[in-house]
Amino acid sequence: MTSIGKKLLSVYESVQKVTKDLTIKMRSGSYKVLSEKMVLGAIRPELVKNKLIIVQTGAQGDKTGNITRVNTKYQIIDTESSEFIEMAGYGEGSDSQDKGAGMAQTYALKNALMKTFMLISGDDSDNVSSDDKDDEFQEQLMNAEKQCTKLLGEAIAKNLINESVSSLYAKDILKNRKDINGLRKIYKEIKSYKKIAPKDGFTDESIPDINPNNGEAIY
Repeated sequence: MTSIGKKLLSVYESVQKVTKDLTIKMRSGSYKVLSEKMVLGAIRPELVKNKLIIVQTGAQGDKTGNITRVNTKYQIIDTESSEFIEMAGYGEGSDSQDKGAGMAQTYALKNALMKTFMLISGDDSDNVSSDDKDDEFQEQLMNAEKQCTKLLGEAIAKNLINESVSSLYAKDILKNRKDINGLRKIYKEIKSYKKIAPKDGFTDESIPDINPNNGEAIY
């Protein structure tokens, strides 16, 4: 076995499972997700111990609407023998401004490490229906749109927003009805008018950043 092979085996033996450390709350319930911090926290000490480093060697991406997709390449290098193996990752990020690329890169690295070191996180993604995840995401979108519209109605009723401004917000809500980050921003802006108190326990924090393609929270 090569030097790098022995060292990778050592990492495999030392890190076998990572625990989902973040809770995403929704009106219908909550679920656990795995953060990049948890994955790096488990893998990095073992890489250092075995004198291995990871270097990103390439990235290709594209953007459609608010969704940024990226394919990444890395090398795991043995600093003692100069041997290396290649590692690839894929990630997506959804953001209405400029954070999509960073989100996609973060998810790509986490995904690459999980697959390369075959880490167990507790759930088998193949056993979770994509349709179920999409239904859950669509429910969140509809709820967010409903709450934005409801809050706008309250602001109009209290004469906190004039007709021209309310018309602009109504158009923005319709325009962003498939962008959960855009709806969150609108909700925060409307709520800022005299600090309207939302009802039913709904807050802008109730709308998580969710990747519509895999159902995971984006951090």
